[in-house]
Amino acid sequence: MAVMRKPRQAFLLVMPEESNYGSTSAPEAWQPHRANNPWKPASCWPETRYEQSEVYRRMLGILNRVTQQSLDILLEQARELPLADPQHLPEILELFLSKAQDEPMFAPVYAKMCQDLASRAGVQQAIATACDAHFQHHHHLLLQYREAFLGPVTSQMVDEEILARKRTVGHMGFVSELLRLGIVGANQVSAMLETLLRHSDDRSLECLCRLLGYAGQLLSPTHQAVLDRCCSYLESRIGAGTLSARLRFLTLDTLDLYANGWRPLRQSLHSASRNVRG
Repeated sequence: MAVMRKPRQAFLLVMPEESNYGSTSAPEAWQPHRANNPWKPASCWPETRYEQSEVYRRMLGILNRVTQQSLDILLEQARELPLADPQHLPEILELFLSKAQDEPMFAPVYAKMCQDLASRAGVQQAIATACDAHFQHHHHLLLQYREAFLGPVTSQMVDEEILARKRTVGHMGFVSELLRLGIVGANQVSAMLETLLRHSDDRSLECLCRLLGYAGQLLSPTHQAVLDRCCSYLESRIGAGTLSARLRFLTLDTLDLYANGWRPLRQSLHSASRNVRG
């Protein structure tokens, strides 16, 4: 027996006349949501010490484009700027240090540009002094997190602490490149190691391991005693058994470098100086 099915019914959706369906304009009462702590460019930060002069902006554009392949061409453009002028030199050095710590893959290229500036204008001492002040400032900021993390910890504090650690490590890589080129002396880098040795916190330990990995081979001919003290301290921290897994592996890798004459057991997968931006 056949089953009788009801015919399908068509439904027509009718939109109200007052609806704004299809309109691209927003209602008058709508307002965009504003964050309590919106992002601002670095030029708007209150701690920025320098006005962005025309020389600063042009040099920033050069550093944003420079790679190993374009270094010679952009060096010619940089030589046309009065970088060694006392009015511009402090902000230019601050620009070099900021770019190098935030972009460690380009630190070798930035160091070569500093070498060219030092050879032309005789500002080697000014570069070394700026590097030391930069290190002292950022290491002091790291030490402040030790007290701050004793109280309530927010996600913003964690993000800021991670960024501060990355910037400090990036600066150490840049200083090591300057040491390799003879802009910064071995005594200054050795003094940085001594400063880190005087603090027993984990953040200073990480910075100590990174700096040893960057500059250990360069310091070994003249400052072997300092390197021996640093590695003895690392061995004591390993023996105490209080390190996190991340720091324990980092410390063991540094001790392996020390035992192998500061020669890496395997080559890094990343190039020392990138040729591609972005």
